[in-house]
Amino acid sequence: FAELTLDLEEFKLYEQVYSHLTIDAPTPDLVIYLQAPVDVLVKRIARRGIAHERGMGPAYLKSLCEAYTDFFHFGGKQTIFLHLRGKQNFQKFHD
Repeated sequence: FAELTLDLEEFKLYEQVYSHLTIDAPTPDLVIYLQAPVDVLVKRIARRGIAHERGMGPAYLKSLCEAYTDFFHFGGKQTIFLHLRGKQNFQKFHD
């Protein structure tokens, strides 16, 4: 995620700080990663109406989804990976 929002120098500094602040947390037995298509995410963001989310366009959301996918497939330390994909909406919105 940080790679998407920081330039190269900022990211290098982030990695240095991160390496000093991380703890050796236990690895989870199961990671459940719920992924939705970008068009669904865009609609949910519009429906939620949260100000700081409004600037998240489809291109940014696509790159964010790709970054998380890369992390879970190639960079994560989880033992088991469960990937649920679809248009299910697990959060109920109220007007």
